[in-house]
Amino acid sequence: ERFRSAFESAAVGIALSDLDGKLVKVNRSFCNMLETTEQDVLGLELNAITHPEDIDNDKVFKAKLFSGEYDDYHIEKRYKGAKGKTVWGILSASMVKDDAGKPMYAIGMIQDITERKLMEVLLANAKMEAEQARAEAEFTARTDFLTGLLNRRAFLERLEGERSRELREKKPIGLILTDIDFFKKVNDTYGHDAGDLVLKAFSECLEKNSRKYDFVGRHGGEEFIIALPETDLEIAKQVAERTRKSVEAMEVPHLEGKPPLKITASFGVAILAPDIGDSIDSAIIRADHALYRAKTSGRNKIG
Repeated sequence: ERFRSAFESAAVGIALSDLDGKLVKVNRSFCNMLETTEQDVLGLELNAITHPEDIDNDKVFKAKLFSGEYDDYHIEKRYKGAKGKTVWGILSASMVKDDAGKPMYAIGMIQDITERKLMEVLLANAKMEAEQARAEAEFTARTDFLTGLLNRRAFLERLEGERSRELREKKPIGLILTDIDFFKKVNDTYGHDAGDLVLKAFSECLEKNSRKYDFVGRHGGEEFIIALPETDLEIAKQVAERTRKSVEAMEVPHLEGKPPLKITASFGVAILAPDIGDSIDSAIIRADHALYRAKTSGRNKIG
């Protein structure tokens, strides 16, 4: 009588199953947890109240308990509530034996941890959203919003890292500063939307013609900069010339029924020497001077 009273008034769900794995007795807390009645669950196999994704794992533990390999076990698992609700529980299962050690029935005590699991999911989602927001903020802080390239600050930060490696390995970095020729005329003639299309197409062309270990940034306005690690002046000029030809051949659609826009660009090439006597600022100034020479000598050239 005392056991029956404790069984019925227990705060945790308790279920008894026979040696065939069928429910023979459940308490009030078990029924409340699954939103069901004793009449509806008695005679059901344990699999019938187990979440489909947990059945295989549940079978392994149950088989070891019924075979005598385990005296008891404790697992987290999901149950199927009567109204389609998923209930998370911590199951503590053991085998009840008679005085001769022969198994009589299995008893399982289930602590409802659904609210805890829901909170874990909410916290995990909140953490994921926070990480995503942080990544997006970092991306926005480092990326030019129009072209998707590194912005000036992010480019210089990455170049600083390459500079450190360059000094250790004694290998030069090529720098290409490039500028769209007569870009103001594009804006004045076709409008700023067309100008934005040109900038995006130009940036894509620069990336397409760069090698996988090069990196491109928007230096400001219609001016862009490319870093070429482990590259001497001759190779840097070859990359610049290949890119110049690609830009010259490019067509930029802008208005339906209108001919595509054609542009050219000028390029200034310099080398950041693997020597502490050189600096990033000095190399960029040299590239800027080379770009100026290309501009003043007719544009669409390499300086």
